[in-house]
Amino acid sequence: METVIGLRGPTFALVACDRYANSSILRMKDDEDKVLLVDDNKIMGLAGQIGDRLQFGDYIQKNVHLYRFRNNKRLSCAATASFTRQQLAYYLRRSPYHVDVMLAGYDETGPHLYWMDYLASMASVNKGAHGYAAYFLGGLLDRYYHPDLTEEEALKILEMCKKELMTRFIVSQASFRVKIATKDGIRTLDI
Repeated sequence: METVIGLRGPTFALVACDRYANSSILRMKDDEDKVLLVDDNKIMGLAGQIGDRLQFGDYIQKNVHLYRFRNNKRLSCAATASFTRQQLAYYLRRSPYHVDVMLAGYDETGPHLYWMDYLASMASVNKGAHGYAAYFLGGLLDRYYHPDLTEEEALKILEMCKKELMTRFIVSQASFRVKIATKDGIRTLDI
């Protein structure tokens, strides 16, 4: 019942996640931050069971930091995405993490957005969604996304996505945390 939405423009990449922590049919929290700060310039939106989501997110975050300390350089966004996908594939055959990932970041080559599912499929995308929201929001994202998207337009699209989910989805998702990766770092907004 979780929602992850990602958008990429020419100067930014963003990830938005709902703020609810659910267990079965119960809502446990309404202030959960599912968008993990992986590095100074990379963010990762995660959807999945609470334990898998937290453990896998921490595992990726700590290994990216370990690489930086050992090698005295940062992983690029593409390398971080490749490592994340590799770990999903590795654990799929051992003790699978049932998490879906939207990885966004900004490096020397510009903004990046990667879509990954729990089966370790990965694609570099301009827009995407995970969870039941993907069924409702695919057409809306296709209609309003364009390559020269500004941050203001992206936030308007997210507002439209939120309204669409509140109208059509039986599970109320009225609160989203948005993190935006730009050349100046990461910014956080709540919508």
